[in-house]
Amino acid sequence: MHSRARLALLALCCAALPGAAAAMPRSYLACAGGADVLLADVSGDVIDQRLIGQFELGIGTHLGDRLLLEATFGVLGAQQQQGTILPILDPEELLLPESKLAYRLEANPLMLRLRYARGGMRTGYLKPEFEAGVGMYSVTRWLRSVPSVPSGSTNELLAAFEVGVSGLLILDKNWMAIFGPRYTLTQRSDLVDDTDSLDGISILFGLRFFLNSPRDEPGGAGTVGRERR
Repeated sequence: MHSRARLALLALCCAALPGAAAAMPRSYLACAGGADVLLADVSGDVIDQRLIGQFELGIGTHLGDRLLLEATFGVLGAQQQQGTILPILDPEELLLPESKLAYRLEANPLMLRLRYARGGMRTGYLKPEFEAGVGMYSVTRWLRSVPSVPSGSTNELLAAFEVGVSGLLILDKNWMAIFGPRYTLTQRSDLVDDTDSLDGISILFGLRFFLNSPRDEPGGAGTVGRERR
């Protein structure tokens, strides 16, 4: 049920973002996907691998010819204990912290970031783009329960900060592509087993589609700015 809920939320974002972007001046839609290498402890029963998938959707706007502001909702690959999930049979286990009772962990990054790229390069050429972001990770733990009682869940918000650099390729007047690494630092917490953070290095490929942007303003100064970005 929890997987269907995340998919439903992602589908809702896909449906709502185009309308929200169209209502904003100088705006664009963004999506990105790739892999995240976790830097924290991954020796537990739930998180036992460093490489997990990552996907995000976003909406952004021009702050200037070289600067973008972007908000994204992301999904990290869920981590779950392998094998049969046993119920709680020993009453003493009820006293254990949630990090020891969790059998599944899900995380959704909610980030606001600035992107900067120098202008002056023609369409079809790569140039560097720098980013810095702040936000939070919504972390959901699914907990073992006593027999005949459905498993419950708890949610925690972790502050997060990220920096990255990408290669930016202008495909045409409406499309851009990016590819590059990003480093994320998250707040420390007892998440699950001995894992205390979701720090990671991501390698992402993304696309942007511009809607109401300076390029669509014929004869305006923004036309030059968008072609130069």
